Amino acid sequence: MDSDGMCCLKKSLAENGKFYLASVALLLGIKYFYATADSDQLLWILAPTAWWIGILSGIPFEYVSPIGFINHSFQFILAPSCSGVRFMIICAAMLIFSFLHRMKTHWKRFLWLTGSLALSYLFTILVNGFRVLISIWLPLFLFKSGAFRTLNQWLTAQNLHTMIGTIIYFTSLLTLYATTEACLKKTSDSIPRSARWWWLPAFWYFAILLGIPLLNRPYKASSPAFLHYAGLTALPCIIILGTVGLIWLFFHKLKKYK
Repeated sequence: MDSDGMCCLKKSLAENGKFYLASVALLLGIKYFYATADSDQLLWILAPTAWWIGILSGIPFEYVSPIGFINHSFQFILAPSCSGVRFMIICAAMLIFSFLHRMKTHWKRFLWLTGSLALSYLFTILVNGFRVLISIWLPLFLFKSGAFRTLNQWLTAQNLHTMIGTIIYFTSLLTLYATTEACLKKTSDSIPRSARWWWLPAFWYFAILLGIPLLNRPYKASSPAFLHYAGLTALPCIIILGTVGLIWLFFHKLKKYK
């Protein structure tokens, strides 16, 4: 890094450092709270998610403490592991650390930090409602069509559940980043000019989903269960990134020839 780049980095840290530190402390606090919380302690996100699912589909949920929200007809439990808190942390980290430095005053930085947390919370409930519904309906469709009996030889119900969540969450994260970028630029150009934009949300997704657990327990890196989970999450993301890259390349080339 040259001297100009170093000066810019020092200036950015001086202006935003305390906001970054506050954000790290807050997000780590939420993460460690979530690690030991039961459904009673997560009602602030489970209850609106169950309500949103009911609005979307009419599927009712009954709350059973401390298990979570249960639907007996579909034999589905909206438990703490399905709350979407990790996704909320990923969204908040991405919004704060990717865009806060663009805010020009302390007041705007404070508003961006608090607004990012609020938006991440609401966005998680919105996305998680769709994720739960697809997690309920897709396996039923595959089972009734007979496709699941064929797929079950290599794709179990649990693996399918993990991949559904990964696809929905990762696609939603890319959408959130691209939308935020477009809004901040205040431009009608909805196609990002740089092909590198999608790697930033991908970094935050994998850093928090896989990186933090490895930092907590390094021995998990060689665990078959962790490697299996990492593969199930990485494969859909790589396919999505490749698809997004091809779409971006197509529209970028199309604009150049207009």
